[in-house]
This record gives sequence, C-alpha cells and structure tokens, in this order.
Amino acid sequence: MQKGISLFNRKPSKGIEFLVNTKKIGSSAEEVAAFLKNTSGLNETVIGDYLGEREEFCLRVMHAYVDSFNFKAMAFGEAIRFFLRGFRLPGEAQKIDRIMEKFAERYCKCNPNSFTSADTASVYHVVTDAAILRFMVEVCWGPMLAAFSMTLGQSDDKLATSQCLQGFRYAVHVTAVMGMQTQRDAFVTSLAKFTYLHCAADMKQKNVEAVKVSINSLWHL
Repeated sequence: MQKGISLFNRKPSKGIEFLVNTKKIGSSAEEVAAFLKNTSGLNETVIGDYLGEREEFCLRVMHAYVDSFNFKAMAFGEAIRFFLRGFRLPGEAQKIDRIMEKFAERYCKCNPNSFTSADTASVYHVVTDAAILRFMVEVCWGPMLAAFSMTLGQSDDKLATSQCLQGFRYAVHVTAVMGMQTQRDAFVTSLAKFTYLHCAADMKQKNVEAVKVSINSLWHL
C-alpha cells in the first residue's frame, strides 16, 4: 500500500493501476474515490489534479468522490470548505470548472430548496481594505464560477443568463486587478466555452452575448 501511495504521488494513474493490480483497492470508480478520500499520505495537490482530469475513468472517480459527500442542511460556504479539505483545487481552469460544476450539482441535490429565490434580501457592508476583498474572492470564487457556468449551460432565460454574464465580466475584472491569475484564467476559460465560436451554427443569443462580454473583458485587462 505504501508503495502505491508513493507512486500515486508521483504518477497518479500509475499509482491507481498498481494498487488495483495488487488488489490493495477495488477497481470500481467508487472504490478508487474512497481510497482518495480516506487514505492518509496522499498529496492533496495530486488528488485535485487527478479528480480534474477529463479521461473517462477519472471523471467517473470524480463524480463518485463528490457524490460521497452529504451536504444536507449545510450552508453553502460551510459545504465548500468541508468539500475542499481533502484536496487542493488544480491550477488548470478547465479542471476547476469540471470539479466545481459537479460540486454545485451535488450541493443542490442535497439541498433542493437552497436557492429558491434570486430576490433574497442581503446586508451590505462597505470596506476600504483591499485585502478583505481578496479574502472574500478567494473564498467564494469557486461557487461563483460553478453557479455562472451551470446557469449559462442549462438556461435560456434572458434575465438569468444576463446576470451570469455580468457576473463573469465583474469576476474577470476583479481577479485581474488583484493579480489572481489562476482565478482570472478560470473565469476567462469558462466564459470562452459559452461563446460557441467553435460551433457557430448552434449559437443562441446568450452565446452571442458571451462573445461580447469576452471581448469587453479582455479589452479591459
């Protein structure tokens, strides 16, 4: 087992293959996910990179990993902290996108009435210390990215898509100004996916608007 853990920390797919072949862990996605979640000694950065891969088996492992969490009755912020305590989000924007979209899906399944209204009252506080803003962005950028991406991907409602695109525009601007390159790239990459420039025949109005927001955001970077 220790040899497999050491191999995983250097070459994750090879480590999993070794552990399965030596019958230290089962070969199903659920069993591999349990190994990643419950085994001490695994590199948290490597776990995140593995979960974010787009190869079919890795995707199934990631889905099984996320589905193993019960977020019922948890506040959104508490749930994401609980979720992220076992691994580090990868640096690649597309990997982050895949993981956070699945997290948002799981959270909503566990809490079907969590987002009943977009008109929920909020209390606003004015701050002048930019360090506080950076901390806030570091805490909430993942859920924001997932919420914007899921809504744009699943809804054609004009108001909802407009608000998400505005959210993308502000997120790109704020993360760029604060020098948060990983977060900025994640928002830019996810937004670019919704332009449908690679498949113009399938473009809808929301995709046209995504192109406009992309151009506007990049122009001001």
